[in-house]
Amino acid sequence: MLLELIATFCFIVSCIPFLASAVWLTWSKRTRHIPHIPRRWPIVGNAFQLSMNQCHLVFTEWSKRYGAVFEVKLFNEKIVVLNDYNSIHEALVQAGATFAGRPKMHRTDQKQRYKKSIVWQTYTQKLVFLRKVVHKSLKMYGLGLLALEDICRPELESLVNRIQQMDGTAFDPSRIFFDSVGNVMLYFLVGLRFDPDGPEIETIRAMSKLFNETFGAGDGKRLDVMPWLRFGQNKETRRLETALNVRDRLWDNLAKQYGTFSEKSVIGHMQSLINENSDIDDDTAKECFTNLILAGVDTTATALTCLILILLQNQDLQTRMQEEINGVFPEGVFPSLSKRQQTPFTEAVILELLRYISHVPLAVPHSTLENATICGYHIDANATIYINLWALHHDECIWPDPWKFDPGRFLDNDGAILSPLHPKRKRMLAFGAGRRVCLGESLAKNRLYLFVTALLQRLTFVPDDSEAVPDPDPRSYDLGLVLHPKPFKVKAIRRVHDP
Repeated sequence: MLLELIATFCFIVSCIPFLASAVWLTWSKRTRHIPHIPRRWPIVGNAFQLSMNQCHLVFTEWSKRYGAVFEVKLFNEKIVVLNDYNSIHEALVQAGATFAGRPKMHRTDQKQRYKKSIVWQTYTQKLVFLRKVVHKSLKMYGLGLLALEDICRPELESLVNRIQQMDGTAFDPSRIFFDSVGNVMLYFLVGLRFDPDGPEIETIRAMSKLFNETFGAGDGKRLDVMPWLRFGQNKETRRLETALNVRDRLWDNLAKQYGTFSEKSVIGHMQSLINENSDIDDDTAKECFTNLILAGVDTTATALTCLILILLQNQDLQTRMQEEINGVFPEGVFPSLSKRQQTPFTEAVILELLRYISHVPLAVPHSTLENATICGYHIDANATIYINLWALHHDECIWPDPWKFDPGRFLDNDGAILSPLHPKRKRMLAFGAGRRVCLGESLAKNRLYLFVTALLQRLTFVPDDSEAVPDPDPRSYDLGLVLHPKPFKVKAIRRVHDP
């Protein structure tokens, strides 16, 4: 009996290597190693091959050579880049819980912002709670159609009047749009509006520019991958310190002047919970204010600016939009979200605008909370993940002739807007997807619609004869956290039906 047990034990032990080999072979067939971008140099990796100010363009070109999923190494950081719908959808939706993290970055470590932020904080129970608080506040105080229209109407009337008072003088559209969108967002967040020419709006503009340059995937990324830049007074470090100082001064001045904000505002509602929940303190309210004001203003103002730039080179498109808008909202009738379905061409223009410019081309970086598999490729836990929305939105397999601005992509044969369940609509992910989808998606889309319809209802935009209009092709835009077109000026003509 003892000999039989020993023999059985020896047989099992001898089989272990074969069983392990079989398991390894089966696993290796099902999971592949991610393709690496070749010609990695010691220490620097692929840094010499990657233009940081055009990394979204470079990644997209690399995806055509190395596949939809690849790994790039920048100094000590390995970044997995997802470039097509299948890989992005699998990561953000099907494996959303695994890919909901945020990578550790020096830029967000400063003042421990990553612990308070709803954008840069990794996926924790505190983050889930904060997102619920913000979403509830937006739903209570701004997402209702009538509430949003009531908030936007006075600002849009002021915007149109300011432009009309210029009486044909050329102006910078990005600046005036930023002022108006900023005031709408400020009302949502803290229940306040400010003089467009006042110090508050000017400070927010300066803060937005600094954060856009510092926290994008371009030059600002150097602070994360080049540790020696964190010491001394180099350009990147000074810019980060200045951005945070400008933010702190703005918040301190508002707090000193107004104390706590109206409870019928997003941040005011959050402040009312400070004594009830240990996850919320003044620094959390300040950080969430920063996240929301930066995310909610520059993106919409830039989208409007890009639309005007496109219309300057396509007056027929502007005329068709105006005819549709005035057919639904005649003279004296303020545009209404309840009649949005009656303006399908205008809606299609907005969707095509968001696809075409893809002005947050690499989204906000994600990270894996555990080991994962995407499209058969193994990805380690704590890996940095870039979501290349730029590549997705210019994929010729989905969008034939992707560099042509064509609103017809989002219309059916009868001229109706495609259903949100249509494959093309599902592949338009300007606001992300899954557990980290943009909280303000509905607000942003509705607000953009009101701005576009109110402006074109009463104004026609034409080029400034004194200077050339820059190229509207988004491949020429400057990369920060948000893409921006080259500066330009425009003239606005009062529509003839407007008294």
